[in-house]
Amino acid sequence: MMAPEPVRQWASELPEWVNIRCCERSSGGPYRGLSLADSDVLAIAAETNSVLLMDDLAGRRYAHSVGLPVVGTLGLLEIAARKKLTSLKESLSRLQQTNIRIAEELYLQILERNPGFP
Repeated sequence: MMAPEPVRQWASELPEWVNIRCCERSSGGPYRGLSLADSDVLAIAAETNSVLLMDDLAGRRYAHSVGLPVVGTLGLLEIAARKKLTSLKESLSRLQQTNIRIAEELYLQILERNPGFP
């Protein structure tokens, strides 16, 4: 699946704060059963002691099992709203118009947990 044009354009001219990293791939290493991309992200997060932004359920489960801190897209939006960086309702509405696959129940749980955020 190809990213939307605005995303491709943004990625073609990355801002200075974006840091691209590569990692060594080991065949069948500790991330067996995950995609190569998810395995790479997990390896880099472990190497750099970073919080992992990941929505893939299998990847999130693995991250939790090895003690890596992980947050998903909805959690990130929730944090941003609490810091008054975005409107939670507007962000969720816009997200639902994309091709992301997130259960409607999760959207509702986020809104119920954050009744005071616009």
